[in-house]
Amino acid sequence: YAMPPKALHIWPRHEFMLIGLPNLDGSFTCTLFMPFSDLEKLQTERDVVDFFQKYFPDVAANNFALMPTLVKDFFGNPTSSLLSIKCSPWHYKGSFVCLGDAMHATVPFYGQGMNAGFEDALRLQELLQEHGHDRVKAFEKFSEEMVPSREGLCEVSLDNYVEMRSKTANPLFTIKKRIEWALGDFIPSWIPLYTMVTFTRIPYHEAIQRAQKQDMIFFGTLSLFAAAALVGGGGGPPRGLSAKG
Repeated sequence: YAMPPKALHIWPRHEFMLIGLPNLDGSFTCTLFMPFSDLEKLQTERDVVDFFQKYFPDVAANNFALMPTLVKDFFGNPTSSLLSIKCSPWHYKGSFVCLGDAMHATVPFYGQGMNAGFEDALRLQELLQEHGHDRVKAFEKFSEEMVPSREGLCEVSLDNYVEMRSKTANPLFTIKKRIEWALGDFIPSWIPLYTMVTFTRIPYHEAIQRAQKQDMIFFGTLSLFAAAALVGGGGGPPRGLSAKG
């Protein structure tokens, strides 16, 4: 491996980003996510070389030693668009019900597409059992639960794209994340958004709401500490000046 394999590698550049995922054969699959308006500017091999030398100098270092076939791969691999699907309802009476990507295709930035599809099937089975296999009631409840949850999935996936391409480049954001993980270790009810999305069955829209409340508490507490520090430090004369008349 040219880079540590047990990690997702991100090169955040605010409006776009490059990511690298390890493969079993020792290689990496790297993907450039950026607006089509910017991609369309990269028309020639020289354009691509100049672009990577400017924005990803570590990739371009030593004549692209890290990615020796980058230019060939850039023009040889397809360029695809990303989309989200939101549908309501998911059923028609007791006749049929749809699930999976047909109802909630989403961008890949939280890695939840397949997980959500499996959970659809699991929840549908649970509801059929809960309602004695009355399909009308089970399908209606299924749509009622899943529509807001999967709309939340689309929202959190897009939000994570912004985090990956921009916020991860901010040291303060990284510090905040570390504090949140530490709080989760000491306060059982404090669950970081990533944990709720990835390792629990909390509906996605409810996970977003809980994370927003936690952010309010976090920044509110931070503001109180900052205000207390200002008040506590503002009682004496300015440094370097005499307190006497």
